[in-house]
Amino acid sequence: MYHTRSFYEALPDEILGRFYYEFIISFEKGNGNNAMFRELQLIKGIAAERGIPLDQLLKIGTP
Repeated sequence: MYHTRSFYEALPDEILGRFYYEFIISFEKGNGNNAMFRELQLIKGIAAERGIPLDQLLKIGTP
């Protein structure tokens, strides 16, 4: 799985938050890898550009 920055930029906040949530859960379970880490960094950067704190992004994306 590898998405481009433009993929994440096109997502609404709720979906971006859900991706963030899923990546965080994967890392907490020990299933993270380098590709996922790069994707997580893209998401964090886009959230910062939108002015969304990461704790709020996590809250938005939590099912």
